[in-house]
Amino acid sequence: MIGDLLGQLRGVRRRESARYGIYALEAENVAKGDYIQALRSVLDRSQVREAISEARRIVWPQLNVQPVNTGPPRVFLDKWSSVEVDFKLERFPASANFSLLGFYLGRRLGLRRPLICVNTAHHQIAIGAAFAHEMAHHVTVKMFENEDQAHFLSLTGYKRHLVEAPEMMADVLVCLGIYPRAVIERVERSGVAEERSEKDADRRLPALLSEFAKRYGLVYDTDTPAGDRLFYLVWLLHYTKLRLALFDGYNL
Repeated sequence: MIGDLLGQLRGVRRRESARYGIYALEAENVAKGDYIQALRSVLDRSQVREAISEARRIVWPQLNVQPVNTGPPRVFLDKWSSVEVDFKLERFPASANFSLLGFYLGRRLGLRRPLICVNTAHHQIAIGAAFAHEMAHHVTVKMFENEDQAHFLSLTGYKRHLVEAPEMMADVLVCLGIYPRAVIERVERSGVAEERSEKDADRRLPALLSEFAKRYGLVYDTDTPAGDRLFYLVWLLHYTKLRLALFDGYNL
């Protein structure tokens, strides 16, 4: 799928295709990256389990048990109104190399309460994931020495997420919400995993992407430009590979 989208991009004007050149390289890195090694080098299993417990206590009581629900931004604002966080919805334009999804500002930056801002210019599913990612920062902020930092989330920059513990932990909680353990086990029981060999790509990936599509729908439609479809596809691939790393590496 990524190859098809890159092929479409090569067919447009040079100026337009160049917009996605750097990101195309990042897409390849996500597709080929060793997520188990990245996970183990940044977070240990006890940290992840602690974050899951805190997330269940504050926000998602069924995290890694039931899939999280999505919907329009109002759903998240109403559901999380009791959490001590302020929310702001804005429509930010995307640029050639930075497509902002949202950001989290901690209280130590001079705010009365932490602030979560989400970019409503994106697809509804991406907006929901952005809400979850930024809320995950709020849930885990005290685990890391970064309470005075701003955390920005975009459709690019996955390399940074694989080396920075706060960003990886936020992604971990999101992918546990998208793919609870029962979903991974169902794919395992289907026999897909047994068909793999060391030389094969992980054949569970398309099975999980299919699971995602059945529950949440696609993250783009046919009218979405090829470059934007590439953004969303690699974004989803990143979360899916991280979820498999949690299962294979930490049995979560």
